[in-house]
Amino acid sequence: MIKVLRVITRMNIGGPAIHVSLLNEAMFGPEPYHFDSLLVIGSLSPDEGSMEYMLEWGGYIRVSNMQREVDLWKDLKSLYAIYTLIRLDIPDIVHTHTAKAGMLARTAAIAYNMFHKKKIKIVHTYHGNVFSGYFGWAKTFVFLIIERMLAKRTDVIIAVSPSQKHELERFKIKTRIEVIRLGFNLEPFLNCSTRKGEFRKEYNLGNANIVGIVGRLTAIKNHRKFLDIAKQMLVDDQSLKFVIIGDGELREELETYACELGIEKQVVFTGWVRDMQMIYADMSLLLCTSDNEGTPVAIIEAMASGVPVLSTDVGGVQDLLPKQRPGEYGLIRKTFSVGRAKRFVADNYSKERLIVDIEKLYEGLIK
Repeated sequence: MIKVLRVITRMNIGGPAIHVSLLNEAMFGPEPYHFDSLLVIGSLSPDEGSMEYMLEWGGYIRVSNMQREVDLWKDLKSLYAIYTLIRLDIPDIVHTHTAKAGMLARTAAIAYNMFHKKKIKIVHTYHGNVFSGYFGWAKTFVFLIIERMLAKRTDVIIAVSPSQKHELERFKIKTRIEVIRLGFNLEPFLNCSTRKGEFRKEYNLGNANIVGIVGRLTAIKNHRKFLDIAKQMLVDDQSLKFVIIGDGELREELETYACELGIEKQVVFTGWVRDMQMIYADMSLLLCTSDNEGTPVAIIEAMASGVPVLSTDVGGVQDLLPKQRPGEYGLIRKTFSVGRAKRFVADNYSKERLIVDIEKLYEGLIK
């Protein structure tokens, strides 16, 4: 049996949390498996929604000091805690997800390998990267140097899209890089048309066309651009409703900005919503205005639900949406028909395909 220690910074709402929960369930389910998987999670920030409810099969422990924010003392305590877990559990593979977990757990695994005969294989998945749009140039440069050093001691880096692989190579992240696309339980989205009308009724949206954005209310998602676009679209159609699904540190600022634009009556802030199928069933258009992305889960869910998409051309978006000439806001439009979009995501982003790909990778490393 192959023992895997999987580490993610925190189980906040988003693609990485969904990704690891699916793998955790597949490799730690109630039936016997070829893998023994233990998941390590950290703590959420105050304004983040939680997806820890997805870890119903158990098989996880918490390192409470591990968090998104940089805190030298807490980071050192987290590093020691993860090193202790590795020393006691002695996994065959340490697989990390997200930047902070990738830095701490890979460092711990590298340190273990330096002083012990058994060598642990190290895998890291880039769900996105912090090399663009997150920090100033000095901090970005430091993080890039650290990532390059860690990459040299990482057996395999997983990019979640071909575009991301090319981006990592451009940033001189040098090691074996494999493309393994994300995977999801898409069935509820493929059949979400049965939920039509529920979201409109709950939020009193009437028969208006609904334009939505999904994600954390944080700077990198650029919700201000979404509101600017809303202002322009309302010039032509005052009946539109703009729905912001998610929460975060910028909520109050964005609510104020909507008022400054004079569109507050047409904008609805829902906060975090667990039942996304209900929302996509009534959505007329999804906008993604991010300045940086890995592979946006919201776009995959929208395509599975038959919702048209407009997005900024960042990260792995071009691997999801056929690129046309950029529009007025630098956005690219989905050119698939509804049927083709559903088939595309069902064929390329299923959880079954993800699990098979990860299992093959693990087995190849332990041969």
